[in-house]
Amino acid sequence: MSINSKRTAFFASTLCLLLFAGAAEGIAQEAGPDLAAAKSFVAEKKFDKLPPLIAGIEKAAQAGNGDAQLLLGDIFANRNTDLFKDRQAEAVAFYEKALAAGKLVAAIRLGDLYYSGEIVPQDREKAFQYYSKMLTKIKNARVERRVAGAYLHGKGVAADPAKAIDMLTKLSDAGDVGSMRQLGDIYHAGKFTGADRDLAIKYYEAALKGGDVGSAKKLAGLLASAPDADSQSKAFTYYKQAADAGDVSSKRRVARAYFAGIGTAKDTTQGIKLLEELGAAGDSAANNQLAAMYAAGLNVAKDGKKAVELYGKSIAAGDAVAVVRLADLYYAGRVVPRDPSKALSLLTEASDKGNVAASRRLIALYREAPGKVIPKSPAKAKAVFEKAKGAMSPEDILREEILFAAMDAKTLNSYEELAKKLETLPKPLAKSTLFIVRKVNPNAYVYLLQDRLKDIGLYNGRLSGILTMDTIRAINTFCRKGEQAQNCGRGPMSSVVAGQVLDQMFAPDGAQSTQAD
Repeated sequence: MSINSKRTAFFASTLCLLLFAGAAEGIAQEAGPDLAAAKSFVAEKKFDKLPPLIAGIEKAAQAGNGDAQLLLGDIFANRNTDLFKDRQAEAVAFYEKALAAGKLVAAIRLGDLYYSGEIVPQDREKAFQYYSKMLTKIKNARVERRVAGAYLHGKGVAADPAKAIDMLTKLSDAGDVGSMRQLGDIYHAGKFTGADRDLAIKYYEAALKGGDVGSAKKLAGLLASAPDADSQSKAFTYYKQAADAGDVSSKRRVARAYFAGIGTAKDTTQGIKLLEELGAAGDSAANNQLAAMYAAGLNVAKDGKKAVELYGKSIAAGDAVAVVRLADLYYAGRVVPRDPSKALSLLTEASDKGNVAASRRLIALYREAPGKVIPKSPAKAKAVFEKAKGAMSPEDILREEILFAAMDAKTLNSYEELAKKLETLPKPLAKSTLFIVRKVNPNAYVYLLQDRLKDIGLYNGRLSGILTMDTIRAINTFCRKGEQAQNCGRGPMSSVVAGQVLDQMFAPDGAQSTQAD
């Protein structure tokens, strides 16, 4: 090729590049107002304003505009609108392009997507890689906390708690409030370091001083467990601080403190005022507490009409517990005329809508007929269970199946099968299940107690399900090992003794008596 031909080719290619660059710049400039407007609409959550702008932003993104690519990722990944739900999967591709265009913040967005697993399958390893990529270029405290969390729990990278704590300590020393709070959590739980109450308080207090009001609640919870008056007083102060900042559960704790006079002077008027404020703002837990107070006449005069009204508000708000409590009022006839039909109707309607708490109470009423207010109906109880079990947890299903089996158990072999099934339940659930077995089949209950008392060396007789003198002695001996030994003379089958015996029998590992003295 001649020199002239080479020059001609060079100028031609240069001209093409300039024309392309000019076109891309023109597209970017053209999209400029759309980008600015769209960013504003996303920030203000005015998502209905975005559709007319998408085409222009996509054109700029296709021309290599990193800002446009990042913005499209933000729009399509946004969980506050369903307008772009069919395009959520495209968010990852746009973030990848934005990252390639030098927009490092896209690495954070990609890390967050894979960390949460909301749009793409959760992949903590990929999340860790994106976060780490970001940190090689620029420091970001939130991302560093996420990386530290990965090292702490071994999610996406080999676990290295020491490295995690070192990272968080350095961030905390540099003034990062989130790291202070996280260190408070670590030293409070003690899983990785051994519990250190003083260090936990130190970091929570530092976080609170840095503006993290949530740490006030953490401090309150930590101090409230201490028995001394000074700790209780500090706990109340911290709960009050969190409550004043708008934390709903802390407001309930403050109300409870006013009622009991714990950490502060007793002030039932102030406690009721707080609950009423919460209830008026739609807090069902507060309305339920107030309703229970009016039903029992606790801190207020008994008022059945007020209790029904408050439970009704909670039910209207979708609270699952309120309908059970209201049904209990009608079933027992407490502060309202007894109306078992209304109780069953309330529970049946709620059960049909998938309310598991209502289903379980309805099953219990048909199975046990407490107070003989209605006739027992195992068939109706089983029918409710079969209809409702699709909404129940596996543990709840097993619990109900054990109770139905207990109703029908009449032989030693069937009692033995019950004992095997009971072993598969977590301790708290096994305890409550066995307490109910006492009512539906006393002989099965006695057998199950004999079995457990034999294991700890307090009963040496035959597993019979019969309340023999040896069985009574074993129950009483075990009962007296507890802190409320004075209750043990109230009868081995009484609810008080059964409750105390089962509390001890199913206490956390290491807390219960395990052998005869």
